Amino acid sequence: MMKTSSKNFGFLLTRNLDLFIILIIFLVLPRFIPVTFAVHTLVYGVAALAVNVMYGYGGLLSFGHALLLGLGCYGTAFALNYLTDNIVLAVAVGALLTLSVGALAGIFALRRRDPYFSLVMLAFNVFFYQLWVGPLASWTGSDMGLFVKLPVTLDKSTFYHTVLIPILAILLVLTKIFLKSCIGSLLIATSENEEKVKSIGHNPYVIKYIGLLFSSFLAGLIGTQLTLYLAYVGIDYISPMTNPILVFSVLVGGAGTIIGPFIGSIIYNILNYILLVLLGWHATIYLEGIIGLFLIILMIWFRGGLYRAIYRLIKGYHLPDVVR
Repeated sequence: MMKTSSKNFGFLLTRNLDLFIILIIFLVLPRFIPVTFAVHTLVYGVAALAVNVMYGYGGLLSFGHALLLGLGCYGTAFALNYLTDNIVLAVAVGALLTLSVGALAGIFALRRRDPYFSLVMLAFNVFFYQLWVGPLASWTGSDMGLFVKLPVTLDKSTFYHTVLIPILAILLVLTKIFLKSCIGSLLIATSENEEKVKSIGHNPYVIKYIGLLFSSFLAGLIGTQLTLYLAYVGIDYISPMTNPILVFSVLVGGAGTIIGPFIGSIIYNILNYILLVLLGWHATIYLEGIIGLFLIILMIWFRGGLYRAIYRLIKGYHLPDVVR
């Protein structure tokens, strides 16, 4: 009986090693950087994972997922400030708002492949951003952001370990299940050849639409948690300028892998933290240049992302790239 349990655990660990690695990294990360930086690393990692579902697995690069992240943040803030003091209900409002807008955007954005999808998602992001800083400024706080009335507050470190880490674990498991499901396999197939998917009786549009809904859910739900942690929502979280951070995380870490977006997010936020410590707040102006340098190096030497490079280094260069 004990041998069977050990074998089952060993099989579970082997098949889900990437998930365990991510969780271990984020459990120890606050020991090396301030917890707020760890939270942003986690949040941007999950949001980048949402981008990766569409790009790494569906072949559709999005420049609008900052909108989905921001709607999760603001939806929860609106609910707590104007509707209810029930945190669970407020989180549900943020997630539903994100899903609703993601569903609406998908109707138009998925009619064709890239670059149409990328540009329509960006257009939706710009449209809502202009609403936030213009007509709805009295509700959103515009550039000043929005402070949130929390009925209960937790210590930052306690919130990180007792709320964010379990939610990260749940989202990772759900992502793994989704990608290993029939829909996940068909999403990968549509990125390879839509005509073959049609020939076996499936609708590529519906498959990609479901993928976008799941992707929206990931980005929106982690956005709700950022609001609860900060008790504040900044306009940056819904700004189109946040999209390059998410795309950077996917490309640097490795598209088509679960762990890749988190590697990219860690690199981005660690760089940000180091620059702030060494040079102060004005040092962030150098971050974009460093990101550009990283992307140049990546395109020349690490086309598959750092995760694939590390994988080949450990397993041997004779092995093919990590499959999705």
